[in-house]
Amino acid sequence: MAHPDLEKILVLLLDSARGMLDAEGRFLPFAAVVDVQGRLSLLDAEPEDEIEVPIFVEAIQQGLRRAVTAGDIVAAGMCADVHVDLPGDSGSSDAICAQLERENGECFDVYLPYRLEHGAGALYAEPFAVTGEMRLFSIRNAD
Repeated sequence: MAHPDLEKILVLLLDSARGMLDAEGRFLPFAAVVDVQGRLSLLDAEPEDEIEVPIFVEAIQQGLRRAVTAGDIVAAGMCADVHVDLPGDSGSSDAICAQLERENGECFDVYLPYRLEHGAGALYAEPFAVTGEMRLFSIRNAD
């Protein structure tokens, strides 16, 4: 079972991404954090100009790394629209990906596969999780 901070972040990320997919058929990457006081915050930004998604992702990650280095947050999650291989050799799918990480080293990636249906919004399959990679808090833990 995941730490409650990561569960709160996951619910916020997935609910927000589903809302954007259903309303607009797409979403840009965004993040959420739990600060040292236990407050949950959504971090989203709309780029001023057209920007390539990898550059936008890197900008979000840099902001999260600064917050980690400053000791301002205890957990973080980043959400992106990805294409993923489904478990059990059952093909591939577009998916909402929530990469979750906590200062204690707990991290995992949750995928919520979906298919856009004209006039029906997104249809979602069963989510699945895999062990994640320390991307943010490894900075603090390396000290």
